[in-house]
Amino acid sequence: MSRTAALVILCVGGLLGLAFSSVKNSGYYKFAKLQATSTSSVADELKHTVKLRGSLRLRLQQVDGDFSLGQPTTMQAIISSDKNLSNIKVSWSLPSDLELVSGEQKTLIKELKVGEQKTVVVVLKSNAAENLQLHVHAGTTNSGMLFSETAQFNTMTQAEIESNKVELLKRVESDIQSQTTRLKVYK
Repeated sequence: MSRTAALVILCVGGLLGLAFSSVKNSGYYKFAKLQATSTSSVADELKHTVKLRGSLRLRLQQVDGDFSLGQPTTMQAIISSDKNLSNIKVSWSLPSDLELVSGEQKTLIKELKVGEQKTVVVVLKSNAAENLQLHVHAGTTNSGMLFSETAQFNTMTQAEIESNKVELLKRVESDIQSQTTRLKVYK
């Protein structure tokens, strides 16, 4: 490396260090400082937030079958709400290798009361020996507001996905606990 290149690197590094020091000392820079007095308040600061949701809920469930090639599998969409809703359109979106054996691809639920559940059932047959994704969409409007939910199901890997969700949740909770312990040490 030439002396000129070394001098440029030293100058740039010095300016960056000076700028960092200036920002740090100005009060605008706070380095990972949590204003926590107890484990629970630290955990609250590290907690994952949840997606804002409307009143409509949609859950997909495999009733029977296992999506073996050419064999029927029964699926159900369970729709609920914490608000009285009407004219809910439910539609199944199926890949070309997933055949609708029975049931309706599009359904209209005339009325759904608070706390009530409606179930839409279809029987499907897989014409592929690979994982396929199916989706269900439920939506309506009420007082000018759109309420909509979509759910996805994987024909071959859904059980593995659900298992991984549980393991991931345990790992996240463990990480939060270890971060809480570290913050106590540095406090």
